[in-house]
Amino acid sequence: MRSLLTYTSSLLGAFVLFWQLWKFVPLERALLSAATAAVGSYLVLLGGYLTVRWILQQTSTAKPTKDQQGTLPDGDSETSAKTAAPTASRTPTPAAA
Repeated sequence: MRSLLTYTSSLLGAFVLFWQLWKFVPLERALLSAATAAVGSYLVLLGGYLTVRWILQQTSTAKPTKDQQGTLPDGDSETSAKTAAPTASRTPTPAAA
C-alpha cells in the first residue's frame, strides 16, 4: 500500500514540476515546489491511510453492545426467534412432487 502512496505522490510532484516549468518559473523554485507537493501529498495520504486502518481496527476489536449481542444476522432478536411461532415466511416449503 505504501508503494501506491509513493507512486501517487511522485506523480503529483512530477505534475507540479512540469506545470511550474511550463510557466517559466526558475528551476530552483520549481524543484522546491515539486518536492514540497510530493512530500506533503505523501504525508496526507499516509495519515489518511493510517487513520482508516486504525478506525477499522477499533471497530473490529470493539465489544458488541447490548443491542448487538441479542441480534441474529437477519435482524431478529434471539428471544423473539425462540418464543415466536413459525410463520409461513420462515418455514421451508416442501418440494413439489
